[in-house]
Amino acid sequence: MNRAAFLDRDGVIVRAFVLDGVPYPPKNLGDVEILAGVQESITLLTQSNFEIVVVTNQPDVARGVATQESVETINAFLSNKLGICHFYTCFHD
Repeated sequence: MNRAAFLDRDGVIVRAFVLDGVPYPPKNLGDVEILAGVQESITLLTQSNFEIVVVTNQPDVARGVATQESVETINAFLSNKLGICHFYTCFHD
């Protein structure tokens, strides 16, 4: 039996930028800040035989504020750095 831990990306794995009380995702790789304790937590989950799955909504792509390429670049970076198995991304508003 496979076990998985499902995590959100922005505000859980990486810092979300808050402007006027509204959270926004990082716009590019240079804006990505992995939150404290995330690496250690994912390592513990992986060592306990959990696959790490990220499910994230990125409506800024549909709104024309971000590109799908920039979102996928961030996701690939996080996958490689943190050992995340799968990303499922919704690009709709």
